[in-house]
Amino acid sequence: MNAVKKYSFISAEVEFLPQTYARIEDADTAQKMSRLLEHLEDNDDVQNVWHNWENEDDFSEDEE
Repeated sequence: MNAVKKYSFISAEVEFLPQTYARIEDADTAQKMSRLLEHLEDNDDVQNVWHNWENEDDFSEDEE
């Protein structure tokens, strides 16, 4: 029996997934990277921001 499933999509977007990830071990470099990403996301001319920073969450708690 072939059961036919009907799907309806709410949205579809292109998303880039990195093939390799990068770790930032230095807290100063992580802070600079966080600032860069924040400025890019806040810029009205920038539509999307993708990065391959693997351990971003390790440093986000320190900044708050």
